[in-house]
Amino acid sequence: MTEASTTEAVETSDELAAMAEQDTSLLTLVRTLLHPRTLPHVLLLVVSSSLLFLVTEGGLTAVSAVAFTSLAMAYATAGMLSSIGSVRRWMALDPTDEVGGETQPPLGLAKRVLNWLKICLFPLVLACLWAAALLLLMGEDGALGDQLDTLPLVLSGLFVLWSIVQARSLSSWMSSVAAKRLPEPSPRSGGIAVHVVLHSMLLGGVTLGLLSLFSMIAGEEAGPAAVARDNAAFFAVFGLLMGVSFAATREQRRRASRHRSLHRFSGAWLLMSQFFVVWHALTVWRHTVMSPPPALLLIEELMLMVFTVIMAIWGLTSKSVKSALGLVHDGNALPMGLAFGYAYAGSVAMLTGVLDDVRTVMMAGHGVVLCTLLWMQRSVLIRALGQHDAEVTIRRAVDAASPSNVAAQTEAPASDEPTASEGPSDPEGGGVMASATEHNQAPVRVDWADDPVEVLADDVDWDGASDEG
Repeated sequence: MTEASTTEAVETSDELAAMAEQDTSLLTLVRTLLHPRTLPHVLLLVVSSSLLFLVTEGGLTAVSAVAFTSLAMAYATAGMLSSIGSVRRWMALDPTDEVGGETQPPLGLAKRVLNWLKICLFPLVLACLWAAALLLLMGEDGALGDQLDTLPLVLSGLFVLWSIVQARSLSSWMSSVAAKRLPEPSPRSGGIAVHVVLHSMLLGGVTLGLLSLFSMIAGEEAGPAAVARDNAAFFAVFGLLMGVSFAATREQRRRASRHRSLHRFSGAWLLMSQFFVVWHALTVWRHTVMSPPPALLLIEELMLMVFTVIMAIWGLTSKSVKSALGLVHDGNALPMGLAFGYAYAGSVAMLTGVLDDVRTVMMAGHGVVLCTLLWMQRSVLIRALGQHDAEVTIRRAVDAASPSNVAAQTEAPASDEPTASEGPSDPEGGGVMASATEHNQAPVRVDWADDPVEVLADDVDWDGASDEG
């Protein structure tokens, strides 16, 4: 193996190191969102979103849109004001009022509920103010005229954006997990065929197992042969998705296969991301063909909403840590997460009111996430490999410009007489002086710091001379 390829293989990408560092904040964020002192906010999100969903189905779409928008903007405002000490106290329970706290006094149920609800008063007051502002702006006699009917359309259109945010945040989390515990950078020989075969077999087996489980829940025959036969069309879609992924990332896989750490990262990243691609496709298939029970569908989508909120806020938090703005951080992760939760739930409710079918809405969301993940597979690899190649190029240029390399390249051969490429001898330096102008070469910068130079004034005692004067 050449020296250049060896040098390239042992370099470490700063992009992978940055990805690996992001994973440490996820558990802290989950604990922040579900902390007992702020749990009433999460309960308010669940209860109010459910009630507003029923209001939407009752035909009051504009009222529901105003409520969802006002609550989202209220919690976003509270997050912006979280640096104020009084706001933080209004938004959290006292330690003595914590749910399950050891120092909790013996309070009655009514008193305890009131203590829990009082921390929701500040965002509810902000929501009322935002609702009044929206009505003054878009109401029947508002500044913009009667435009309340456009608010549900705007909120439902944001569903595509929320789905993209979900996919990108999930991709950031998976890439950070894939960048953990990588082997030491070193050269690697071999191709990508083993990864392709193993990924296909592993994901195919997982897909067959999930389909068998869902068939068993639905009361259908759950044997592997029967499941494969009944879902042959989905396995054709599975093969198409695997083919698209392999074809889109083939060049990046091939480049990464020459480096042990990059090869490990690309394999882990593509395996995890492709699993979620297949899972979203499988969810669409179940909603279309298998008809899961409504209760199971509700629980699944509720869990998806919670997961979406956590992933989106984690993605915003990890990016904002490096941002000069720092809009989202650990201190205001809870109100920002709740703001996103209200916006996401409002978009789902508005689309349900427009399409009259929550199942269609969810399938559309899964489709958007699926396509975004497929696009992110290649873009993440391009970013990691591009950063790696740029770092290798810079380090090679620095190594080539180092004094030791310059001295080695400009060292003249030992000879009593100057060669054709050498200029006339330098009588003062006792060496050979290259004529840069004669041979159209750039002058060589020489470091004279190490050369012994005799200075006539070295033997003079300047202190003594000054004293005598």
